[in-house]
Formats: sequence, structure tokens, C-alpha cells
Amino acid sequence: MRRGSAVAIDPGKDRIRAVWVRSGGHSLKIERAIEVDGPGDEESIGELVLELSRNGVPISLGLGLNGEMAALRYNLLPPVPDWRLEMILKYELEEIAEKSGEPLSSDFMELSFPDSMTDEMVLLVGLGKESKIAPVVSRVAEAKGRVRLALPLALGAYHCFLACADHNDQETVLIVDVGHRESHILIVREDRLLFARAVTFGGADLDKLISDRVKLSSEEARIRKETLSSGGSVRDQESVEGCMRAWLNQLSQMLRSSVSFCQVQTKLPELTIDRALIAGGSAPAVLSSVVVPEAIGCPVEEFLPSIGGEALPGRASAWVGAIGVAAAQLDEKNRILDVLPEAEKKQREFKERTIFLWLAAAALLLSLLLRFGDVMITGNRVEEAVTVSSHWRQKINGWKAAEAEAKVANDVFRKREARLRVEIESSRFFSSVYDELRVALPASVAINKIESIRVELEGEVGIEVELQGSSDNSERMGLDHITSLQNALKEIPGVIRVEVDPGDLKNGSYPFVMRVSPDQKLPQAKRGSRRSPGRG
Repeated sequence: MRRGSAVAIDPGKDRIRAVWVRSGGHSLKIERAIEVDGPGDEESIGELVLELSRNGVPISLGLGLNGEMAALRYNLLPPVPDWRLEMILKYELEEIAEKSGEPLSSDFMELSFPDSMTDEMVLLVGLGKESKIAPVVSRVAEAKGRVRLALPLALGAYHCFLACADHNDQETVLIVDVGHRESHILIVREDRLLFARAVTFGGADLDKLISDRVKLSSEEARIRKETLSSGGSVRDQESVEGCMRAWLNQLSQMLRSSVSFCQVQTKLPELTIDRALIAGGSAPAVLSSVVVPEAIGCPVEEFLPSIGGEALPGRASAWVGAIGVAAAQLDEKNRILDVLPEAEKKQREFKERTIFLWLAAAALLLSLLLRFGDVMITGNRVEEAVTVSSHWRQKINGWKAAEAEAKVANDVFRKREARLRVEIESSRFFSSVYDELRVALPASVAINKIESIRVELEGEVGIEVELQGSSDNSERMGLDHITSLQNALKEIPGVIRVEVDPGDLKNGSYPFVMRVSPDQKLPQAKRGSRRSPGRG
């Protein structure tokens, strides 16, 4: 971790958190932490930046992004050169932006799995909605501040873990940041991120369950939830406890599915979770029951950041996201996803280059003045001044030649675009199926294995995605959930066929195999096909 200080803002739906941290190189210290009520829009953030400025807090800050402002997705690719990788991701971003109908910004980081048998590159890609981020950046600028980093909040929990939690090289940790409306699920081994996911699920869902069951207002439901989570007793306690069990079972299913996705994606089928850290404003509800520890089979504890300085307002575990966004700005390995709008990135890059050029020009001018001054003083070093001038002239000519070579290389890259388009098409269908799974997968359905099948015969190519999983039948809806997933996959553009082979009821669940294809049928031949793991 670099020495220095950083400021971060976590804009919640009804509460905004801002934190200023300072690093001594090995640990963090809180300089200032502010929590205010507000909708988390650009106006509220702008007012908070003005308040920070009046209190002497630096206003060059990192902005945490919730699920409405940014999203995470994965790409699996064979090893390719950097220029080719950037070209592939550029085309995919353009396609996603075209489908969504709004401009997107992006960044990516390659995940590392030393113990894995896979040769593929696994990329975690961050997508930012410029229509949501740009107004906030502009409002911060109006308040005389500057957004230097826009980071999805799921990555905030990862950086808080690196900077403020005890961990060793032998354990795999599940981190769950359960917020009011959104939760983040991460899997970390040593200091490497294996998996990150954001889901629209949180304490507000539990409040609604209680409100609907006991016929209460949302505020009364929240109070009963918090009272019961802290060990107290409430009216209609049996009904409230039933709501909490249902909510915790749904969360447990998400956690198990996330671990399964991670095992498939990393090709680490023996991956096990050693312990789980629970953070967020809804952490007490999770920690008050044994449902989650029994479901994931490991100890569960609250994620309390180990950090000095000023005390944090409220529950410390609710500050994990904000502290992590601040810590990310001081990460020496730059393990971040910066999804600032492209215009802002270019402006930042221009300023940094301008400063560098001014410093370089000043250094060059000083060097020339010293050399020419020496010539004037000694009276016999004209030849040396000519040599220096010639030396710089050669450097300038070299820069021009390098620029010409770069232009030629760019022309070559453009000619390769046509080939790249063909390669991209082969992975788009699988990506669309995976994206739909992340959105439409019922909580009671677990996907254990994903395989892609490609069959080529006499110029004809057939593609099929095979899903193997199980559907919980505890509410006698197991087959209905499988049908629901089948119907959702049929709605994916380009899908022609979705076949399901359900198995017999076993251990309270229906196993099934589901095949999704853009073809009516695969070419009839022996399957000398290439199978590769799906995305988790």
C-alpha cells in the first residue's frame, strides 16, 4: 500500500457515507468519517463535497458505484496479445452499448488462479453507465472537487479486506456485504480475487417480507427485524422469525450458487470456503441465525475493519465499501476497475501529460541554460553546444520516426479487425446465455456445471450450451422453477432451442440437464467437439 491519503464516497439509496483515510504504508487510519441522510443523487453528493471542503477534507476523491451505476461481467478468452485483447473488448463494449441504448465506460482486470488447470484468461470486466456517472462527476466539479476514480462497490469490499483484515496465504474467504437494497459476494484466496458479484438483494427485501406477512409499515417491519436480530423479543415473533428464515435461505442459495460458479470458472472443483466475513447494514440479521453457516459449511463472523484513527459512526461493518474505495486509490498493484466516463479519463490523462511535458520542458530548458552558460563562461565550448543541439535534433527525428512506425502499425491493426469480428462471434452466444443466467436464475435453482459444445461438419457449425443443476422442491415448485428458467432462456435473442431433461426427485431436489442452442439441431456426426467450462 502506498503512503498518502484518499477520500471516498459511498452513495446509498437513503444514506451517503464519506471517509478520509491516511496510509503509513502498512495500515490505514481514519482522519474523518461523515454519514448523512440523502437519496445518493448528484445534488446530495455535491452538497456533501462542499461540506467536506469546509471541514478541510481533500476533495479529490473516489466514487463508489452501486448496481444502478455499474455492473460486473466475466469474459473467458484464450491467451492473446494485449492489442488484440483490447480490440476484442472494444467490440464487445460497443455491442452491449448498442443493445442497452446508452453510452458505457469500461475497464477490466485479469484474475489469477495459480492452482487452476485452465489455460484461458479470465477477465473481470466493469461496465459503467455514463448517463448515471457523468452527472455526479459534473456536480462534484461544480463543488470544486474532482472524481479521480469510479469503482464498483463490490471491489470496495475486496480492497477493504486487503487493507483492514487479517488473512493468511492458506485460506479461502467468502466476503458478503449485505446492504439495504444491494449485496456484494466475493471470494478471495491469499490476496487474489477469485470471484465478485453484485445482486439486487438486501435488508429491504426482509423488511418487505415482514411487512407483508404481519401487515406493518416498512419502518415498523425494520424495527422488529433489528430488535429480533439483536436478541430481543417482538410481537408476532413466530411470523417474523419465519420471514427471517425464508430470507436467510434465499441468501444462502445465492452464496452456494456463487461458490459453484467460481469452481466452474476457475477450474478449481475442490475449492472450499474456510471462513465467511459478513459486512453491511444488514449483517446483524445474518449473524443472528445459524442458517447461513450451516448452508455454506464454514464459520461466519462479522467483518470489522481493523483500522485506527477517528471512530466510525454507526456499525463499523457498514463502512466496508467506503473504506475499500478509499484504499483502492492507494493500492500499489493497481487492482482496480476504473469506469469513469471516457471523456473524464481523457481529460485526466491530458492533465497528467501536460504536467509531465511542462516538467520535461523545464528540465530541458534548465539543462540547455546550464550548458550554454558554461559555453559563455569558458569561451571555448561552442563545439559542445553544437553537439548537444545535434543530439536533441537526433532525438526529435527519432520521435518522428517512432510516430510514423506507430501509424503503420495502426494500419496493420485495422486490417486485422475483420478477423477479430469472426472470433468474437463464436463467444457471443455463450456470453448472452451467461448474462441471462445472472439475471433470471431463480433462487431455488443451483447450476453445478456449464459446458459449451461446438460441432463442425463440412463447413456447418453448431453451438450448444449444456447446463447441469438442481431445483429445490421444498415448496413443491421444483419443476415449475425449471420451467421458469427454460422460458427465460427462450427469450434470449438468437435462441432457437431449449431442451430440458429433468431427473427424478432426489434429496429434496430435481436434478436436470438443460441444452440451449441457436440451432434447431446440431450437425449429425461424431462429436469431436471442444468442451470448455462455462462462466460462473
